[in-house]
Amino acid sequence: MHNRTAARISGFLKILMLVAGVFGTLLLAGCGSGSGVQIPPAPPGLTAPSVAYVVNHNSQNINAYYLDSRSGVMADLSKSPFRSSLQNPWPAVLHPSGNFLYVGDTIVGAIQVYSTNFTAGDLSTVEVTFMRDSLNWLTGMTITPNGKYLYAAANTELDAFKILPDGSLIPLAGSPVSFAGSSLQSAVIDFSGQYLYLTDGGASGRIFAYQINSDGSLTAVPGSPFAASAPLAPAVFDNSGTFLYAADFGNHIYAFKKAGNGALASLAGFPISTPASTEPIALIFEPTNHFLYASLTPGDSIAAYSFNSSSGTLTTVPGSPFATGHGPFGMATDTAGKFLYVANRFDDTVSVLSIGSAGGLSFASVANTRSSPASVVILP
Repeated sequence: MHNRTAARISGFLKILMLVAGVFGTLLLAGCGSGSGVQIPPAPPGLTAPSVAYVVNHNSQNINAYYLDSRSGVMADLSKSPFRSSLQNPWPAVLHPSGNFLYVGDTIVGAIQVYSTNFTAGDLSTVEVTFMRDSLNWLTGMTITPNGKYLYAAANTELDAFKILPDGSLIPLAGSPVSFAGSSLQSAVIDFSGQYLYLTDGGASGRIFAYQINSDGSLTAVPGSPFAASAPLAPAVFDNSGTFLYAADFGNHIYAFKKAGNGALASLAGFPISTPASTEPIALIFEPTNHFLYASLTPGDSIAAYSFNSSSGTLTTVPGSPFATGHGPFGMATDTAGKFLYVANRFDDTVSVLSIGSAGGLSFASVANTRSSPASVVILP
């Protein structure tokens, strides 16, 4: 924990305590045919709703909402909230089938597995899995597109699990993998499901790259780790899986192009800068792959960029950055790409922003949460 990332996380927790801000996670469950779940009938006044879950860091529960596909409005589910067994729940990821929700603990290395029931809007616990080193906090989780394996970035180690048919987790052979001297932040898998990338927020700015084998084991990509000029935290692939973008703890966004063997090459013209005195906390592409959004904390705004899919170049959208609530953190879009949902961790709200044809954002609605949501994950 004696590194820059530990100090940063500790600082965040102190700020949260002072302002009664609370980490949480907004999880959007789309109604696409590939989800494998039934979305409940629309309540009166709502059109073709999906379901959102907000994981509340301090109150140890999960709020559930309907999302209206026409207006983006969030409406409470009657059975919400659902209790969490974790003391500090925050990072979350949804299984590709939509049948399981995985929530990690930011202080103690543990993952709670929920079974989802969208017809009733229920969540029921499958199990709580403790990592071998319970002193490592979870900062990011990702699941392979085939739904077989889950990887959790936990500071100085990577924990790898096989996902059983009931959603429960069993550690893979050789897990956890030690990353002594590093501070792992994000874990992202390219869209082919072949490669895993881990950002390092420790003293050395770098990205570790691994080929994911059929049994879930990992083989280092030639040339890994790939250097950056500063420690890195959030990362995201564009929707084609060609370009990887990562942000540092300042106001910079870096870009890399992925080769056929998984190796990364830095793009010319990067890093680019977000406005002064801001920090990109989360990055997301909307479904059409035309625009990249970065939540800026501090900054209370969203930076918007148009994306050139041939070169990977990012160009600032006119009017950017766009105002949000206080402390924007994680983001998600609906499956149609009409709305951007922004978790405002110090406002106890989720901002719903309408996405314009040129990538600009405008206020659509706002929803109150029991505590401040932080990271955002969406079902493809």
